[in-house]
Amino acid sequence: MVFGWGKKKAEQDTTEPQKEKQIKLSEIKDVLDDVVTVRAKTIITEVKPFKKKIESNTDEILKIINDLKQDDLKVDELDKRLQVIFVRGKEEVISTIQNECKVKFSDIVSLDDVLEFNEKSAQLLKKIGDVLGKNSKIIHIFAKKYAAKLKAILAAITSTQSEIQKLVNGHIKLQDDISKVLSNISLINELQKTLAEKHTRISELKKNVEKYESKIKGDSDEIEKIKASKEYLDFLKTKKIIDNLENEKNQIKDQINTQFTKISRPLSRYEYVSSFDKPQKQLLEKLVTEPFEALNPANKENIVHILLAAKKSVQGGSVSVKDSEKTIANIDETLSLLDSYISKILEFSHKKEETEKKLGNFALSKLETLEKDTSKNLSDKQDAESKIQNLEKELSEINQKIPEIVFDIEHKIQTISGTKYKVLTN
Repeated sequence: MVFGWGKKKAEQDTTEPQKEKQIKLSEIKDVLDDVVTVRAKTIITEVKPFKKKIESNTDEILKIINDLKQDDLKVDELDKRLQVIFVRGKEEVISTIQNECKVKFSDIVSLDDVLEFNEKSAQLLKKIGDVLGKNSKIIHIFAKKYAAKLKAILAAITSTQSEIQKLVNGHIKLQDDISKVLSNISLINELQKTLAEKHTRISELKKNVEKYESKIKGDSDEIEKIKASKEYLDFLKTKKIIDNLENEKNQIKDQINTQFTKISRPLSRYEYVSSFDKPQKQLLEKLVTEPFEALNPANKENIVHILLAAKKSVQGGSVSVKDSEKTIANIDETLSLLDSYISKILEFSHKKEETEKKLGNFALSKLETLEKDTSKNLSDKQDAESKIQNLEKELSEINQKIPEIVFDIEHKIQTISGTKYKVLTN
Protein backbone atom coordinates (compact mmCIF):
# COMPACT_ATOMS: atom_id res chain seq x y z
CA MET A 1 0.00 0.00 0.00
CA VAL A 2 1.53 3.32 -1.09
CA PHE A 3 0.87 6.58 0.94
CA GLY A 4 -1.88 4.70 2.76
CA TRP A 5 -4.06 4.56 -0.34
CA GLY A 6 -6.01 1.41 -1.02
CA LYS A 7 -9.33 -0.26 -0.39
CA LYS A 8 -10.39 -0.85 3.15
CA LYS A 9 -12.26 -4.04 3.93
CA ALA A 10 -15.93 -3.37 3.49
CA GLU A 11 -17.68 -2.96 6.79
CA GLN A 12 -20.24 -5.66 7.44
CA ASP A 13 -23.81 -4.34 7.46
CA THR A 14 -25.05 -4.97 10.97
CA THR A 15 -28.40 -3.25 10.41
CA GLU A 16 -31.18 -5.63 11.33
CA PRO A 17 -34.04 -5.95 8.85
CA GLN A 18 -37.15 -4.10 9.89
CA LYS A 19 -39.43 -6.38 11.84
CA GLU A 20 -42.93 -6.80 10.54
CA LYS A 21 -45.74 -5.84 12.91
CA GLN A 22 -49.09 -7.57 12.82
CA ILE A 23 -52.20 -5.44 12.78
CA LYS A 24 -55.92 -6.13 12.51
CA LEU A 25 -58.12 -4.29 10.02
CA SER A 26 -60.00 -2.70 12.91
CA GLU A 27 -56.75 -1.27 14.36
CA ILE A 28 -55.49 0.43 11.19
CA LYS A 29 -57.59 3.59 11.58
CA ASP A 30 -56.09 4.28 15.03
CA VAL A 31 -52.57 3.96 13.58
CA LEU A 32 -53.44 6.33 10.75
CA ASP A 33 -55.03 8.80 13.17
CA ASP A 34 -51.81 8.79 15.21
CA VAL A 35 -49.76 9.44 12.06
CA VAL A 36 -52.04 12.32 11.08
CA THR A 37 -51.72 13.83 14.57
CA VAL A 38 -47.90 13.64 14.51
CA ARG A 39 -47.68 14.95 10.94
CA ALA A 40 -50.05 17.79 11.75
CA LYS A 41 -47.89 18.89 14.71
CA THR A 42 -44.79 18.64 12.50
CA ILE A 43 -46.30 20.77 9.73
CA ILE A 44 -47.53 23.37 12.20
CA THR A 45 -44.06 23.54 13.78
CA GLU A 46 -42.33 23.81 10.38
CA VAL A 47 -44.70 26.46 9.01
CA LYS A 48 -44.47 28.84 11.98
CA PRO A 49 -40.94 30.11 11.10
CA PHE A 50 -42.00 30.39 7.45
CA LYS A 51 -44.87 32.61 8.60
CA LYS A 52 -42.45 34.85 10.51
CA LYS A 53 -40.13 35.02 7.52
CA ILE A 54 -42.95 36.06 5.15
CA GLU A 55 -44.23 38.60 7.66
CA SER A 56 -40.71 40.03 7.93
CA ASN A 57 -40.50 40.12 4.12
CA THR A 58 -43.82 41.96 3.84
CA ASP A 59 -42.63 44.50 6.43
CA GLU A 60 -39.53 45.12 4.28
CA ILE A 61 -41.72 45.50 1.20
CA LEU A 62 -43.88 48.06 3.03
CA LYS A 63 -40.77 50.09 3.92
CA ILE A 64 -39.63 50.02 0.30
CA ILE A 65 -43.09 51.05 -0.87
CA ASN A 66 -43.21 53.90 1.67
CA ASP A 67 -39.81 55.10 0.39
CA LEU A 68 -41.10 54.81 -3.18
CA LYS A 69 -44.17 56.77 -2.23
CA GLN A 70 -42.05 59.65 -0.80
CA ASP A 71 -39.65 59.65 -3.76
CA ASP A 72 -40.76 61.92 -6.63
CA LEU A 73 -38.23 60.19 -8.93
CA LYS A 74 -37.84 63.52 -10.78
CA VAL A 75 -41.13 63.00 -12.49
CA ASP A 76 -41.27 66.73 -13.38
CA GLU A 77 -38.50 66.19 -15.91
CA LEU A 78 -40.65 63.77 -17.88
CA ASP A 79 -42.90 64.46 -20.81
CA LYS A 80 -46.45 65.32 -19.69
CA ARG A 81 -47.92 62.13 -21.18
CA LEU A 82 -45.24 60.00 -19.55
CA GLN A 83 -45.85 61.81 -16.26
CA VAL A 84 -49.53 60.73 -16.35
CA ILE A 85 -48.63 57.09 -17.14
CA PHE A 86 -45.89 56.98 -14.50
CA VAL A 87 -47.98 58.55 -11.74
CA ARG A 88 -50.92 56.23 -12.46
CA GLY A 89 -48.67 53.14 -12.49
CA LYS A 90 -46.77 54.21 -9.37
CA GLU A 91 -50.02 54.81 -7.45
CA GLU A 92 -51.44 51.44 -8.54
CA VAL A 93 -48.28 49.60 -7.42
CA ILE A 94 -48.17 51.45 -4.07
CA SER A 95 -51.91 51.02 -3.38
CA THR A 96 -52.02 47.31 -4.27
CA ILE A 97 -48.86 46.34 -2.38
CA GLN A 98 -49.84 48.35 0.71
CA ASN A 99 -53.26 46.66 0.81
CA GLU A 100 -51.76 43.19 0.45
CA CYS A 101 -48.89 43.65 2.89
CA LYS A 102 -51.14 45.09 5.60
CA VAL A 103 -53.13 41.83 5.73
CA LYS A 104 -52.53 40.09 9.07
CA PHE A 105 -52.09 36.30 9.17
CA SER A 106 -53.79 34.27 11.90
CA ASP A 107 -51.69 32.45 14.47
CA ILE A 108 -50.89 28.93 13.33
CA VAL A 109 -52.20 26.46 15.88
CA SER A 110 -53.97 23.94 13.61
CA LEU A 111 -53.80 22.41 10.16
CA ASP A 112 -56.66 24.62 9.04
CA ASP A 113 -54.52 27.64 9.98
CA VAL A 114 -51.69 26.22 7.84
CA LEU A 115 -54.01 25.78 4.85
CA GLU A 116 -55.42 29.28 5.31
CA PHE A 117 -51.94 30.80 5.62
CA ASN A 118 -50.76 28.93 2.49
CA GLU A 119 -53.73 30.25 0.52
CA LYS A 120 -53.33 33.85 1.72
CA SER A 121 -49.57 33.95 1.21
CA ALA A 122 -49.95 32.52 -2.33
CA GLN A 123 -52.66 35.11 -3.03
CA LEU A 124 -50.46 37.91 -1.70
CA LEU A 125 -47.56 36.80 -3.86
CA LYS A 126 -49.76 36.58 -6.96
CA LYS A 127 -51.35 40.01 -6.56
CA ILE A 128 -48.03 41.73 -5.92
CA GLY A 129 -46.48 39.87 -8.84
CA ASP A 130 -49.41 40.79 -11.10
CA VAL A 131 -49.30 44.51 -10.31
CA LEU A 132 -45.52 44.68 -10.68
CA GLY A 133 -45.71 42.72 -13.91
CA LYS A 134 -48.36 45.06 -15.25
CA ASN A 135 -46.17 48.10 -14.44
CA SER A 136 -42.84 46.38 -15.04
CA LYS A 137 -41.47 48.94 -17.52
CA ILE A 138 -42.34 51.91 -15.32
CA ILE A 139 -40.67 50.39 -12.23
CA HIS A 140 -37.58 49.13 -14.04
CA ILE A 141 -37.00 52.36 -15.98
CA PHE A 142 -37.85 54.99 -13.40
CA ALA A 143 -37.40 53.16 -10.09
CA LYS A 144 -34.51 50.78 -10.67
CA LYS A 145 -33.21 50.82 -7.11
CA TYR A 146 -36.66 49.88 -5.77
CA ALA A 147 -37.22 47.25 -8.46
CA ALA A 148 -34.06 45.35 -7.51
CA LYS A 149 -34.96 45.32 -3.81
CA LEU A 150 -38.56 44.26 -4.50
CA LYS A 151 -37.37 41.52 -6.83
CA ALA A 152 -35.01 40.10 -4.21
CA ILE A 153 -37.65 40.09 -1.47
CA LEU A 154 -40.32 38.60 -3.73
CA ALA A 155 -37.87 35.83 -4.70
CA ALA A 156 -37.39 35.10 -1.00
CA ILE A 157 -41.16 35.01 -0.42
CA THR A 158 -41.61 32.77 -3.49
CA SER A 159 -39.02 30.34 -2.16
CA THR A 160 -40.66 30.30 1.29
CA GLN A 161 -44.12 29.93 -0.12
CA SER A 162 -42.88 27.03 -2.26
CA GLU A 163 -41.68 25.25 0.88
CA ILE A 164 -45.06 25.79 2.53
CA GLN A 165 -46.82 24.46 -0.58
CA LYS A 166 -44.65 21.33 -0.45
CA LEU A 167 -45.74 20.72 3.13
CA VAL A 168 -49.39 21.27 2.17
CA ASN A 169 -49.06 18.98 -0.85
CA GLY A 170 -47.56 16.34 1.42
CA HIS A 171 -50.52 16.70 3.78
CA ILE A 172 -53.00 16.43 0.87
CA LYS A 173 -51.24 13.28 -0.41
CA LEU A 174 -51.28 11.83 3.10
CA GLN A 175 -55.04 12.44 3.35
CA ASP A 176 -55.56 10.92 -0.10
CA ASP A 177 -53.51 7.80 0.81
CA ILE A 178 -55.40 7.44 4.10
CA SER A 179 -58.71 7.80 2.27
CA LYS A 180 -57.69 5.00 -0.12
CA VAL A 181 -56.64 2.77 2.78
CA LEU A 182 -59.95 3.33 4.60
CA SER A 183 -61.85 2.76 1.37
CA ASN A 184 -60.01 -0.54 0.86
CA ILE A 185 -60.74 -1.57 4.46
CA SER A 186 -64.44 -0.94 3.84
CA LEU A 187 -64.19 -2.94 0.62
CA ILE A 188 -62.59 -5.90 2.43
CA ASN A 189 -65.30 -5.77 5.11
CA GLU A 190 -67.97 -5.82 2.40
CA LEU A 191 -66.24 -8.69 0.58
CA GLN A 192 -65.92 -10.69 3.82
CA LYS A 193 -69.60 -10.11 4.49
CA THR A 194 -70.35 -11.28 0.94
CA LEU A 195 -68.16 -14.36 1.49
CA ALA A 196 -70.09 -15.26 4.66
CA GLU A 197 -73.43 -14.81 2.85
CA LYS A 198 -72.31 -16.95 -0.08
CA HIS A 199 -70.97 -19.69 2.25
CA THR A 200 -74.32 -19.71 4.05
CA ARG A 201 -76.18 -19.89 0.74
CA ILE A 202 -73.95 -22.76 -0.47
CA SER A 203 -74.67 -24.68 2.77
CA GLU A 204 -78.42 -24.17 2.25
CA LEU A 205 -78.19 -25.32 -1.37
CA LYS A 206 -76.16 -28.41 -0.43
CA LYS A 207 -78.81 -29.36 2.13
CA ASN A 208 -81.43 -28.92 -0.60
CA VAL A 209 -79.41 -31.15 -2.93
CA GLU A 210 -79.33 -33.83 -0.22
CA LYS A 211 -83.11 -33.51 0.20
CA TYR A 212 -83.68 -33.79 -3.56
CA GLU A 213 -81.39 -36.83 -3.76
CA SER A 214 -83.27 -38.48 -0.88
CA LYS A 215 -86.63 -37.80 -2.56
CA ILE A 216 -85.35 -39.02 -5.95
CA LYS A 217 -83.99 -42.22 -4.33
CA GLY A 218 -87.26 -42.86 -2.46
CA ASP A 219 -89.45 -42.18 -5.51
CA SER A 220 -87.16 -44.22 -7.80
CA ASP A 221 -87.33 -47.19 -5.44
CA GLU A 222 -91.13 -46.88 -5.37
CA ILE A 223 -91.26 -46.66 -9.18
CA GLU A 224 -89.09 -49.78 -9.52
CA LYS A 225 -91.31 -51.60 -7.02
CA ILE A 226 -94.44 -50.64 -8.98
CA LYS A 227 -92.90 -51.62 -12.33
CA ALA A 228 -91.86 -55.00 -10.89
CA SER A 229 -95.41 -55.73 -9.68
CA LYS A 230 -97.80 -58.19 -11.38
CA GLU A 231 -100.39 -55.42 -11.73
CA TYR A 232 -97.97 -53.29 -13.78
CA LEU A 233 -96.94 -56.20 -15.99
CA ASP A 234 -100.63 -56.94 -16.63
CA PHE A 235 -101.12 -53.25 -17.37
CA LEU A 236 -98.35 -53.34 -20.01
CA LYS A 237 -99.87 -56.41 -21.62
CA THR A 238 -103.30 -54.78 -21.71
CA LYS A 239 -101.82 -51.60 -23.12
CA LYS A 240 -100.14 -53.61 -25.85
CA ILE A 241 -103.48 -55.23 -26.68
CA ILE A 242 -105.04 -51.74 -26.95
CA ASP A 243 -102.22 -50.65 -29.26
CA ASN A 244 -102.92 -53.70 -31.44
CA LEU A 245 -106.63 -52.82 -31.39
CA GLU A 246 -105.70 -49.46 -32.88
CA ASN A 247 -104.07 -51.30 -35.76
CA GLU A 248 -107.29 -53.33 -36.15
CA LYS A 249 -109.30 -50.10 -36.10
CA ASN A 250 -107.10 -48.62 -38.84
CA GLN A 251 -107.63 -51.72 -40.99
CA ILE A 252 -111.43 -51.48 -40.65
CA LYS A 253 -111.21 -47.76 -41.29
CA ASP A 254 -109.15 -48.29 -44.47
CA GLN A 255 -111.71 -50.84 -45.78
CA ILE A 256 -114.60 -48.48 -45.18
CA ASN A 257 -112.74 -45.44 -46.61
CA THR A 258 -111.78 -47.43 -49.71
CA GLN A 259 -115.40 -48.45 -50.29
CA PHE A 260 -116.90 -45.03 -49.70
CA THR A 261 -114.20 -43.39 -51.88
CA LYS A 262 -115.86 -45.19 -54.78
CA ILE A 263 -119.06 -43.22 -54.21
CA SER A 264 -117.62 -40.01 -52.72
CA ARG A 265 -118.02 -38.01 -55.94
CA PRO A 266 -121.77 -38.74 -56.46
CA LEU A 267 -122.39 -38.21 -52.72
CA SER A 268 -120.59 -34.84 -52.84
CA ARG A 269 -122.62 -33.76 -55.86
CA TYR A 270 -125.83 -35.03 -54.35
CA GLU A 271 -125.11 -32.82 -51.33
CA TYR A 272 -125.83 -29.74 -53.52
CA VAL A 273 -129.18 -30.99 -54.90
CA SER A 274 -130.55 -32.76 -51.83
CA SER A 275 -133.36 -31.33 -49.73
CA PHE A 276 -132.28 -32.97 -46.47
CA ASP A 277 -132.67 -31.28 -43.13
CA LYS A 278 -129.57 -30.18 -41.19
CA PRO A 279 -128.86 -33.47 -39.28
CA GLN A 280 -129.08 -35.51 -42.49
CA LYS A 281 -126.87 -33.04 -44.38
CA GLN A 282 -124.27 -33.26 -41.59
CA LEU A 283 -124.44 -37.08 -41.81
CA LEU A 284 -124.00 -36.87 -45.59
CA GLU A 285 -120.92 -34.66 -45.17
CA LYS A 286 -119.44 -37.14 -42.67
CA LEU A 287 -120.04 -40.05 -45.10
CA VAL A 288 -117.93 -38.15 -47.63
CA THR A 289 -115.13 -37.06 -45.27
CA GLU A 290 -115.03 -39.63 -42.40
CA PRO A 291 -117.43 -42.55 -43.04
CA PHE A 292 -115.96 -44.67 -40.19
CA GLU A 293 -117.23 -42.13 -37.62
CA ALA A 294 -120.71 -42.08 -39.27
CA LEU A 295 -121.37 -45.85 -39.34
CA ASN A 296 -123.36 -47.01 -36.32
CA PRO A 297 -126.79 -48.70 -35.74
CA ALA A 298 -128.41 -45.34 -34.85
CA ASN A 299 -127.42 -43.82 -38.22
CA LYS A 300 -128.08 -46.96 -40.35
CA GLU A 301 -131.60 -46.05 -41.46
CA ASN A 302 -130.60 -42.50 -42.47
CA ILE A 303 -127.46 -43.77 -44.22
CA VAL A 304 -129.56 -46.25 -46.28
CA HIS A 305 -131.99 -43.42 -47.07
CA ILE A 306 -129.14 -41.13 -48.20
CA LEU A 307 -127.50 -43.83 -50.36
CA LEU A 308 -130.82 -44.76 -52.01
CA ALA A 309 -131.63 -41.09 -52.63
CA ALA A 310 -128.20 -40.56 -54.18
CA LYS A 311 -128.70 -43.68 -56.32
CA LYS A 312 -132.09 -42.37 -57.49
CA SER A 313 -130.58 -38.98 -58.38
CA VAL A 314 -127.89 -40.69 -60.47
CA GLN A 315 -130.52 -42.78 -62.21
CA GLY A 316 -132.71 -39.70 -62.79
CA GLY A 317 -129.79 -37.65 -64.09
CA SER A 318 -129.98 -34.87 -61.47
CA VAL A 319 -126.48 -36.00 -60.34
CA SER A 320 -124.22 -36.38 -63.36
CA VAL A 321 -121.39 -38.93 -63.37
CA LYS A 322 -119.18 -40.39 -66.08
CA ASP A 323 -120.43 -43.96 -65.69
CA SER A 324 -123.86 -44.09 -64.10
CA GLU A 325 -124.09 -47.90 -64.20
CA LYS A 326 -120.78 -48.32 -62.40
CA THR A 327 -121.75 -45.67 -59.84
CA ILE A 328 -125.10 -47.37 -59.17
CA ALA A 329 -123.28 -50.71 -58.80
CA ASN A 330 -120.87 -49.16 -56.28
CA ILE A 331 -123.77 -47.70 -54.28
CA ASP A 332 -125.50 -51.08 -54.25
CA GLU A 333 -122.27 -52.73 -53.19
CA THR A 334 -121.87 -50.21 -50.35
CA LEU A 335 -125.48 -50.85 -49.24
CA SER A 336 -124.81 -54.57 -49.16
CA LEU A 337 -121.64 -54.12 -47.07
CA LEU A 338 -123.21 -51.66 -44.64
CA ASP A 339 -124.31 -54.26 -42.06
CA SER A 340 -120.90 -55.90 -42.19
CA TYR A 341 -119.08 -52.62 -41.58
CA ILE A 342 -121.37 -51.61 -38.71
CA SER A 343 -120.94 -55.06 -37.18
CA LYS A 344 -117.14 -54.83 -37.38
CA ILE A 345 -117.18 -51.36 -35.80
CA LEU A 346 -119.46 -52.56 -32.98
CA GLU A 347 -117.30 -55.62 -32.39
CA PHE A 348 -114.15 -53.44 -32.27
CA SER A 349 -115.76 -50.91 -29.91
CA HIS A 350 -116.95 -53.66 -27.56
CA LYS A 351 -113.53 -55.33 -27.55
CA LYS A 352 -111.83 -52.01 -26.82
CA GLU A 353 -114.24 -51.16 -23.99
CA GLU A 354 -113.69 -54.54 -22.33
CA THR A 355 -109.93 -54.21 -22.65
CA GLU A 356 -109.89 -50.64 -21.30
CA LYS A 357 -111.85 -51.80 -18.25
CA LYS A 358 -108.86 -53.96 -17.33
CA LEU A 359 -106.65 -50.87 -17.36
CA GLY A 360 -108.78 -49.38 -14.61
CA ASN A 361 -107.55 -52.05 -12.21
CA PHE A 362 -104.04 -50.49 -12.22
CA ALA A 363 -103.35 -47.17 -10.40
CA LEU A 364 -101.48 -45.50 -13.26
CA SER A 365 -101.93 -42.04 -11.73
CA LYS A 366 -99.69 -42.98 -8.78
CA LEU A 367 -96.88 -44.06 -11.14
CA GLU A 368 -97.29 -40.92 -13.26
CA THR A 369 -97.19 -38.72 -10.11
CA LEU A 370 -94.01 -40.46 -8.89
CA GLU A 371 -92.33 -40.08 -12.30
CA LYS A 372 -93.38 -36.41 -12.49
CA ASP A 373 -92.07 -35.76 -8.97
CA THR A 374 -88.79 -37.52 -9.80
CA SER A 375 -88.34 -35.42 -12.92
CA LYS A 376 -89.04 -32.20 -11.00
CA ASN A 377 -86.73 -33.11 -8.10
CA LEU A 378 -83.97 -34.02 -10.58
CA SER A 379 -84.41 -30.65 -12.32
CA ASP A 380 -84.37 -28.80 -8.96
CA LYS A 381 -81.26 -30.74 -7.89
CA GLN A 382 -79.43 -29.83 -11.10
CA ASP A 383 -80.48 -26.19 -10.69
CA ALA A 384 -79.18 -26.13 -7.09
CA GLU A 385 -75.88 -27.76 -8.16
CA SER A 386 -75.49 -25.18 -10.92
CA LYS A 387 -76.05 -22.36 -8.40
CA ILE A 388 -73.45 -23.93 -6.08
CA GLN A 389 -70.91 -23.99 -8.92
CA ASN A 390 -71.56 -20.32 -9.71
CA LEU A 391 -71.30 -19.33 -6.05
CA GLU A 392 -68.05 -21.28 -5.60
CA LYS A 393 -66.64 -19.52 -8.65
CA GLU A 394 -67.61 -16.15 -7.14
CA LEU A 395 -66.02 -17.20 -3.82
CA SER A 396 -62.79 -18.05 -5.63
CA GLU A 397 -62.75 -14.65 -7.35
CA ILE A 398 -63.31 -12.83 -4.03
CA ASN A 399 -60.63 -14.93 -2.27
CA GLN A 400 -58.18 -13.92 -5.00
CA LYS A 401 -59.18 -10.26 -4.82
CA ILE A 402 -58.85 -9.80 -1.02
CA PRO A 403 -55.05 -10.53 -0.84
CA GLU A 404 -54.47 -7.98 -3.63
CA ILE A 405 -56.35 -5.31 -1.66
CA VAL A 406 -54.52 -6.30 1.56
CA PHE A 407 -51.15 -5.96 -0.21
CA ASP A 408 -52.12 -2.47 -1.36
CA ILE A 409 -53.16 -1.53 2.20
CA GLU A 410 -49.87 -2.86 3.64
CA HIS A 411 -47.86 -0.92 1.05
CA LYS A 412 -49.72 2.34 1.72
CA ILE A 413 -49.52 1.99 5.53
CA GLN A 414 -45.77 1.47 5.27
CA THR A 415 -45.49 4.54 3.02
CA ILE A 416 -47.61 6.59 5.43
CA SER A 417 -46.16 5.42 8.76
CA GLY A 418 -42.68 4.17 7.86
CA THR A 419 -43.49 0.88 9.61
CA LYS A 420 -43.95 -2.47 7.91
CA TYR A 421 -47.23 -4.14 8.87
CA LYS A 422 -48.76 -7.53 8.24
CA VAL A 423 -52.51 -6.99 7.98
CA LEU A 424 -54.67 -9.72 9.53
CA THR A 425 -58.05 -10.08 7.86
CA ASN A 426 -59.48 -12.78 10.14
